[in-house]
Amino acid sequence: MAIAIHAPPLPSNLTVREPSVKQKRSQPTTAQWNVLEAENILKTTVKYLAEVPSDKVATFDFSWALQLHREKFGDGWTWAGIPRTATLTAVGAQPIHMER
Repeated sequence: MAIAIHAPPLPSNLTVREPSVKQKRSQPTTAQWNVLEAENILKTTVKYLAEVPSDKVATFDFSWALQLHREKFGDGWTWAGIPRTATLTAVGAQPIHMER
């Protein structure tokens, strides 16, 4: 039995990377986008947490955190791994509280 998931499309004001040739399809729904993000997060989780990572693989400093963010979200979001400079009203830390 197939289950249909009906989710609204992503908001038009989000900056999304162009899909690769493999990913060419219509604008994904929020549910589809969540699956794509979860797959990328799983890859990085396995890479860094399947066993204790070496200090060379995971330095746990600010530049590594940006790299990790790029690995987790860079396939979909142009801003992945880049510290924000604008203040968001709904979520996250203010730029002044972020390392530069």
